[in-house]
Amino acid sequence: MQLNATSYQSILDSLCNELELNEQVILDIIDSGYYMFQQNHQILYIDDLYECYFNIVKRNFKGHIDKVPFYSISRRLKDTDNDGLSLLELLTEENSFSNYLKEYGLTFKFDKEIEMYVNGDKVDIPDGDKYKPYLKYRFSYDYSIKGYAFDDQLMNNEILERVKYGPEFFGHLFNYVDNDDEIIDNYLEQSKLYKFEYLVPIEDIYFENYEELTNEEKQYHILAMMMLRLYFYKYDKDFVETDEMNPLMVVANYKSLSSKYLVNKNELDDATLGY
Repeated sequence: MQLNATSYQSILDSLCNELELNEQVILDIIDSGYYMFQQNHQILYIDDLYECYFNIVKRNFKGHIDKVPFYSISRRLKDTDNDGLSLLELLTEENSFSNYLKEYGLTFKFDKEIEMYVNGDKVDIPDGDKYKPYLKYRFSYDYSIKGYAFDDQLMNNEILERVKYGPEFFGHLFNYVDNDDEIIDNYLEQSKLYKFEYLVPIEDIYFENYEELTNEEKQYHILAMMMLRLYFYKYDKDFVETDEMNPLMVVANYKSLSSKYLVNKNELDDATLGY
């Protein structure tokens, strides 16, 4: 059965199905975490609570999760742009987005890292004194497409603000190109914002900050994170309603997501966003 994390109840139902336990037992497990780690404690150590739930899942889970939901929010120029492209493929290979940027003299090549060209001239992006500039980091190390495991509070996630006007790197172009406002404004006018749901083989992703997990441990992890989700719904709802601790997933080996994994897609127009 496919995991469902679109609401509190669907998360609870998924845990019941995967662990073969009834609702009350699951809720009692959630409460036990409160009594052990928060009641009469000044500080909740979330890592300890997570480890407790992880071990409970490991003892009780007898099934197998081969695919996980992968939620992503982004703008697309064409309704048929349903692949989830890595930054490397998005910029250096031919597609509607790279073709759009070419109209403004912005092109990219790959030679050990992504290189940016403006009207044919290579742009030098030097390292910062204390840290790498955003584009230098993305073009050198971070090409992966990322998404979230849960959809119950995704519309409250800060990622929406970061991508609703276009890819995040748009906000860093002003240092290197003169027509960045034109690029961004026209892209906003010509594109639509969507929420995508893919169903991805678990071996094709890893969880950020939990890169060491085996495929078996990834299954325990996502169920333990579901327990944490229910915990915060009960004991700190403000925390969960800002979509904190929504597991961030990364497509491994800088690969893109084929549209064959797409199971749902919704346009996020102004009415949907409440504007």
